Amino acid sequence: MLYERLDVLRAVTEHRLGAVHLGPTAENDQGWSERESFAQLYRDRAAELDAAERNLCFGRLDFDDGDRFYVGRLGLRSDDHDLLLVDWRARAAEPFYRATPRDRYAVTRRRHLHTAGRRVVSLDDDVLDLDAVDETHLIGEAALLASLRHGRTGRMGDIVATIQADQDRIIREDRRGILVVEGGPGTGKTVVALHRAAYLLYTYRKQLARRGILIIGPNAVAIQPGRMAGGSQGPVVKSWVSASRASMPHLVAVDR
Repeated sequence: MLYERLDVLRAVTEHRLGAVHLGPTAENDQGWSERESFAQLYRDRAAELDAAERNLCFGRLDFDDGDRFYVGRLGLRSDDHDLLLVDWRARAAEPFYRATPRDRYAVTRRRHLHTAGRRVVSLDDDVLDLDAVDETHLIGEAALLASLRHGRTGRMGDIVATIQADQDRIIREDRRGILVVEGGPGTGKTVVALHRAAYLLYTYRKQLARRGILIIGPNAVAIQPGRMAGGSQGPVVKSWVSASRASMPHLVAVDR
């Protein structure tokens, strides 16, 4: 159902982009400017939908009251505006990253979905209230333990499906002043910073649309914008150490 909805949104976006290119435009600067603004809007939307193809949905939350919802790379709603998928950056998704047996956020079970292409290949359950579930139906091991078995490749990973509570607090920290994150090599500082950039663009897009974000790292591979989960597009500038002299007003991360 989720991928069907994604395909529908892609088709709608492509149709709207084509209509902008083929539609009538006033023969003046304002007309051309408005046309390009709409075209860029639909191009950004198309890129966001394309980026969501991999690992579209990676989690589910079951609550004490019997309610449940799925968490993924972006938010999806049906034509009737029924919620299908919650964006990982939305406030509603915080319990997926922060809930613990001691502070459950009313969560009974947190389920991690592992996919290959569009197919679910395995499930992991984190049960936060054992008294509320049937233990015979528990599935898998903790997702974090499974992720630790993956070797390092030198490229920043997409941790959006396995963000931990401490990392989530950094990613969602209020946008005020300078935020410094310290840690040893391999502790995930850079990848957390990239996901914070994605969160800032989601939460403060209007404020950052004209200002931009500069990300400085040791090399081009380590700070690929594509590693920012959610397919964040628009006011992001990728750079490496040689670009540290660039003049950009909002600096998100420096990795060295």
